[in-house]
Amino acid sequence: MFQVTGSQWNIIRRSTLRTPDSVLEDPAGMNLVPADDFRTPVTDLEVNPDTGEREEPQQPPGRDKSERMYEVRIPRSKWNGDPLNGSGRSGYIANLENVTMYKIEFSWYGAIGAKFYAYVPSGSGEARWVLLHTWIIENQLLTPSLKAADFKFRYVTFNKKTSSLVEPSFIYKYGSSYYIDGGDEGSITLSSTTSDSRLFSRSVSSDSRGAVVALHPKSRILNSFGYDPENANYQGITNNKKIYPLTLAAISTQNVRIDISKVIVSSDGQHGTKSISLVASDRFEKDVALTISNYNTLNFIDPADTTPPYTIATPLTALDQGAKLVGSGLINAYVDLQGTGIAVDPTQARLT
Repeated sequence: MFQVTGSQWNIIRRSTLRTPDSVLEDPAGMNLVPADDFRTPVTDLEVNPDTGEREEPQQPPGRDKSERMYEVRIPRSKWNGDPLNGSGRSGYIANLENVTMYKIEFSWYGAIGAKFYAYVPSGSGEARWVLLHTWIIENQLLTPSLKAADFKFRYVTFNKKTSSLVEPSFIYKYGSSYYIDGGDEGSITLSSTTSDSRLFSRSVSSDSRGAVVALHPKSRILNSFGYDPENANYQGITNNKKIYPLTLAAISTQNVRIDISKVIVSSDGQHGTKSISLVASDRFEKDVALTISNYNTLNFIDPADTTPPYTIATPLTALDQGAKLVGSGLINAYVDLQGTGIAVDPTQARLT
């Protein structure tokens, strides 16, 4: 990722796997010597309450509930390409306040490095991609560093010393694109199915409709033994498979109208929840009102209440475990019901 902090322009790599010193210090690679100078500064590390020591890995800034990650921070002065400060081959001096296109190329297995580019002027009315830095880890890791290529764009402004803010800080994003070169047709499966007969239902006095057929990817992929063969609260892995309907046909003995609806769960798509059934004519999304206390405790209240003390409501069920919260100021916020397995308590919800 690109990072701008003060007057510094950095390239950051965060991973649950620690980058070995030998990879960072390789003279034929990035030659970042000594490696510790390019890791998270000790003064920025959190203190372990049990040992009193500052330790890695850390929670990334602005992501209090993500997995802990190791960070490597490469300043502009150590880039092995064009730093865009006038000393590189392009001779171009970047102004980070101007609109600029950036590009990151990577191998999603994580066993091959990444390349960072900027699109800069190269002449009268012309521009080209300029290589800023190459992250070199080819054939040097013991395990892959990425689980999947299903990344999401993320733009963050973070300031842990808000008392020093005198004016708003913000990022303008004018557009983004994501594409994969090549492809693996072995991961594509063509399937067909015929559903059982179902009744169409629609009340004259209301808009209650029953679903005839619904397509919804599983949010988790489980093993071949079932949900939890060893009573170890096995949750499976995140399902990144997508469904693309090619044809759909229906036969009816009476005149009917069939509506095709796209159900939007969240900005992440259908993987925002794994709960409510369309067959039951319920929506995947729920409108809720809540307050947050103790940093992560969710207090659901009656939406009709406008002033405290609020009337406590219980809009969730056990099926809402892992559902995504979508709202102003919420980033990567999910429902974490207390308890395990099917014995979760929908009245005790936390933010994760």
